Amino acid sequence: MSEYTIVGLREVQQVLTSLLPHLRVKGEAAEAVLEIIGSHPAKMTPRDLLVLSEKVDATARFNYSKRRSNTMDKVREFLTSASLVPVETEDQQPAGLR
Repeated sequence: MSEYTIVGLREVQQVLTSLLPHLRVKGEAAEAVLEIIGSHPAKMTPRDLLVLSEKVDATARFNYSKRRSNTMDKVREFLTSASLVPVETEDQQPAGLR
């Protein structure tokens, strides 16, 4: 078993696109990550960060990690405490931010 770390959206996209036709076990995870990269805005707003955080949370089902602590809830908590997003009730939030 080995681990290889790739840094940078473009670089990850290139590697996953190249590997995707050959992946049997992690193909669905690779497609989810490519979707996240494809929806990454050029200029990130707090709302964009929440939407992307939710998509990243959804990919967590593909991997087991005891150390993962940054979730959409943590991002929302930070943005709210920094007054970067208004505090909203669940029924006021747009779909994808609940």
